[in-house]
Amino acid sequence: MSKQKKKNKEKSKTTRINELKAEIKANDEMLKKNKDKRKLQIQIGLIKAGFPPSSGMYDILTEKLEFDLKINKICIDSKYEVVNPTFKFQADPEWQKLQVTRCINSKEENEANLKTVKESVAKVEAAIDEQNERIVARRLQIIDELKKLKQDVSEFEKTEKKD
Repeated sequence: MSKQKKKNKEKSKTTRINELKAEIKANDEMLKKNKDKRKLQIQIGLIKAGFPPSSGMYDILTEKLEFDLKINKICIDSKYEVVNPTFKFQADPEWQKLQVTRCINSKEENEANLKTVKESVAKVEAAIDEQNERIVARRLQIIDELKKLKQDVSEFEKTEKKD
């Protein structure tokens, strides 16, 4: 083999080693984000899935919807019977009936929204877990490839055991 071919082969090997090390470091950073900042990663996933960024954090939204559902239940159960009306219209049975209907509609909407949020969160969590599994599997492949290229992988094996 000529000197030029050996030089190119060595350069190619060095490039490959650098690429593998960069990939493993990037993957480790993603695993760390997915583990340490899971709530944020879920929120980012929800936004990517079409949730409006202005809707707030998913856990607060879930709490609010559950709270609203409790209020809806109380209103519906009481049938909006007014004990001491402040205004005359509050004693009107038609007004009370309209309020109950409004609460029933609100309850149905809140239930649908809560279901959508919970299902979306579950999908994003599953996607994050799948990504983590792929990263861990790829990490092992990279370590094997680096070993085949006669590289010291002790720094990566230590990281692997910490997780």
